[in-house]
Amino acid sequence: MPYGCDDDKYPWKQGPEDSLDAKYLYVSHAELNAIVNKNSSDVKNCKIYVTFFPCNECAKLIIQSGIKEIIYKEYPKNRILKRRAHRSG
Repeated sequence: MPYGCDDDKYPWKQGPEDSLDAKYLYVSHAELNAIVNKNSSDVKNCKIYVTFFPCNECAKLIIQSGIKEIIYKEYPKNRILKRRAHRSG
């Protein structure tokens, strides 16, 4: 959840029946939190360590921030995301 938001006050449903009740509109992924809360002013040419290959939005953020290497445990299911990350340098 975004900073200052109580997890208990937001929905955790995953179904598409009502998007306002789905968690995806409210959560901030670990990649976003890592980049926003970094200890330095710049992350260019850094590495980011994540459990799974980043989602599309996080992959775009990582590329735009100048991070050059993504270290992840699991291979991505979406080959387009992997291709985009590798082509960006």
